[in-house]
Amino acid sequence: MRCDAAFRCMELSGHKRRHMALASLRTRARIVVSARTHQKPEPPRWCRHDRVSSRLLAQFGRDVDRRRSDHTTEARCAGRTAGRRHPVHPETAVNCTSHSKSQLATAALIAIAAGPSMATDFDIAGGRLSVSGSIFVGTVIRMDDRDAELLPAPNAALVGATGTAVGGKNQDDGNLNFAKGDAVSRALKGTLEVAYRRDGYGFVGQIKGWHDFALTDGARPFGNLANGYAAGAPLSDKGFQTRSKFSGVTANDVYVFGRTALGDSALDWKAGAQKLEWGSRFTIPGGLGDLSPRDLPALRRAGAVPDDLHVPVPALTASLAITPATTLDAFVQLGFRASALPGCGTFFSANDFVTSGCDKGLLGVGSDPASIAAGTYIKRAGDVQSSDSGQGGLGLRQKVDALGAEVGLYVAQFHSRVPYLNAIKSQRTGPPFIPNDPGGLNPQYFVSYPENIRTIGLTLEKKLAAGVILAELSYRPNQPYQYNTVDLLNAFASAAGPTPLRAAATTTPAGAAFDGYERHKAVQLNMAVLHGLPALLGAAGGNVGAEFAFKHVPDLPDPSVTRFRRPDVYGQAPVGAAPCPATSSAKTCSTDGYVSANAFAYRLRAALRYPQVFEGVDLTPSLVFGHDVSGWSEDGSINEGRQFALLSLKAEFQKAFVAELAWQPTWGGAYNNSKDRSTVSFALGYRF
Repeated sequence: MRCDAAFRCMELSGHKRRHMALASLRTRARIVVSARTHQKPEPPRWCRHDRVSSRLLAQFGRDVDRRRSDHTTEARCAGRTAGRRHPVHPETAVNCTSHSKSQLATAALIAIAAGPSMATDFDIAGGRLSVSGSIFVGTVIRMDDRDAELLPAPNAALVGATGTAVGGKNQDDGNLNFAKGDAVSRALKGTLEVAYRRDGYGFVGQIKGWHDFALTDGARPFGNLANGYAAGAPLSDKGFQTRSKFSGVTANDVYVFGRTALGDSALDWKAGAQKLEWGSRFTIPGGLGDLSPRDLPALRRAGAVPDDLHVPVPALTASLAITPATTLDAFVQLGFRASALPGCGTFFSANDFVTSGCDKGLLGVGSDPASIAAGTYIKRAGDVQSSDSGQGGLGLRQKVDALGAEVGLYVAQFHSRVPYLNAIKSQRTGPPFIPNDPGGLNPQYFVSYPENIRTIGLTLEKKLAAGVILAELSYRPNQPYQYNTVDLLNAFASAAGPTPLRAAATTTPAGAAFDGYERHKAVQLNMAVLHGLPALLGAAGGNVGAEFAFKHVPDLPDPSVTRFRRPDVYGQAPVGAAPCPATSSAKTCSTDGYVSANAFAYRLRAALRYPQVFEGVDLTPSLVFGHDVSGWSEDGSINEGRQFALLSLKAEFQKAFVAELAWQPTWGGAYNNSKDRSTVSFALGYRF
């Protein structure tokens, strides 16, 4: 069975013929394989629902008509436990990391061509072995000229561009390395998954590999910190974490699962590296969705598939059906895992010195290569990794017949999945910073992952006749908020630079570490409505959806006291009652762009499905529109005035071959440092 975009379930066409065609090959291999269409008992209710409504939102930016074969889905459903739904959180990114900022706000919406893997099944040793995978090749091309407002003049001049930005030399490398028409990615990638199930127990193992030729081989005009700003040479990924490298192979899900009877109840459990799937997966990040680390470089490759989007974590998860209407969920994370960020110098990177392998915070007014030659940079100290312990959660889900809905209550504690910038105070008695750092006494910086972030979430999920309503209200009493980078650098690299952090820097002992963030409360409300469409405009069906998000910081300080975030390219607003310099623009002088107490955004989506347009070919056009209406959020997912769209056309041939063309323009926003990053992408793939 599978679920189409209009929420109707139907038999997979050609399923029986596929198994019959493979039967002779399997016999030659002396493996007994059933050539009939396999009949299975109905999976648990929550797995059936997973195939229909909830995953629609998880697939918000793609055609929802994507599922694995019944047998692979059965193995996943049997093993799925706490939170159990939505293996994909598209916008995870959508600004899943504050350091990715606004240019990743539509990352999830271009995770294309997922499609169902056509698993090959073998009956072995009394159980069923499913083997599935995919291979894709694709390219992503820049469609906008560089915006001069986003480029500092000294760096822009080195690539023959114009720059008028008043700052931002630590945030511009990705923009400088790619001009309009350049391929920012040309990737070959693939996945292979093996799932075995016997008597309610089983194993799932998946690996993925990728190679991005645009990054490994393409000569770039500016360079990055990792290659020493070698203009005209390929970028380097030396020191990058595995998933941020330009080429690699890594394991994804690797876990065992089972269902154990406990009296009249059933306990579903998983143990091993797995994706945390708690709450409803909305495209605007925050809330319970932040429990799952994300693979942002994978999101930006053409041909991204759902299993690319999340980083598995070592964990024990369990789901206990206390009654037919009540379910208790739990997880204990056994090791820390961080989100993978785009490496410095790559097109979608938004910070040149925070990601692993990028080890210098550049100072002064010269170009980046000139700053390195003159020794005007702050060195990176050893980063602080989070503890492997102290992460877990409990959830209780209850069907409420009076509402015709399921409500949930979740509590969890986790360590930040994204890094925060921190400082180490200079040990000098005079000026804190001296070029070339004689004696090694200059200030330094490092990144850390703030620990023990607590989250409480309330969820509601109401099924409609042809759709679903989803809602989630979350609260965090101790969410970290990153200080503005310019304020932080001025506080520790200068004795007189304007900064609201001067008093804090003065009281920090020499050589001591200073946390570059404050903890404040965070409230978020997400709501979504998804609805299937009947046949119209010549289509067999389709779907429409709308999502809304509101973020609130109850105890946010006034920006005249403390400021958080804002891209460096827009400069530093006056500190306290100090006047704004006459040479500064109104945009620089304003306190807009820093994290605001309130932020609101919405996303709209529509798709139509045209089956058998040609023999064996299905077409799915879709359109997404997003608008950040007001405010600026700490994670960068809401950036006032920013708008984006995604227009795509996907073709599937015999449910195995996929081609997709997607155009993603982005524009608007007074403090949007990714407004010149529109792209077009094309991918070809095969699923087996």
